[in-house]
Amino acid sequence: MVLLIPVMLFCLGLPGKMPDVHAGEVDLRQEVYTPVRLLACATHTLVPGTGSLELASAWAATGTATVGLAPAGPAVPVDFKTLHSIALNPDQQSKWAGKTVEVVGQFAPHPNADVKRIFTLARYRIQCCGADAIQLDIPIISREDITGFKRNSWVQVTGRIEFRERPGQAGKATYLMVPGKKNVTRTAPEPDPYIR
Repeated sequence: MVLLIPVMLFCLGLPGKMPDVHAGEVDLRQEVYTPVRLLACATHTLVPGTGSLELASAWAATGTATVGLAPAGPAVPVDFKTLHSIALNPDQQSKWAGKTVEVVGQFAPHPNADVKRIFTLARYRIQCCGADAIQLDIPIISREDITGFKRNSWVQVTGRIEFRERPGQAGKATYLMVPGKKNVTRTAPEPDPYIR
């Protein structure tokens, strides 16, 4: 009897196909940066949350973003989850600040189509399945316009790490400063689009 359970589940089409993963839009009307934004499980669209690009937009507009400085040594490949979580550990911040890294994620353009120098690199983290996925974001600020990428395209970004305060919240966020468009390239999708 126990051996029939998997056969019955298969006949019922369970478990179903994992949902497609798409980088979501950033809501600029809210306060700056929350590490994750929840997904609506049924539709997998982002619940309006706080935007990580509002502060990036302000820095770019005022010129306070130190973009385009000479890289600090060769680029170190780093996985998205590690790069995202470095900002949560002050000891790791001092080790990584100013280093040049390569990271892969999904391209999420700035919601304002006129803004081409700022975008988000996004990945989804899951605990057990696609229904509990939450989006992790790393804002990217470039000296040059970044064009030619569709939303959700997989890209590799090479940039310099900076940690910035999150206004109204404790702690810092990880940002990547990119000298130009040659530092953002198409890449193959990750075999597993989710990070754990």
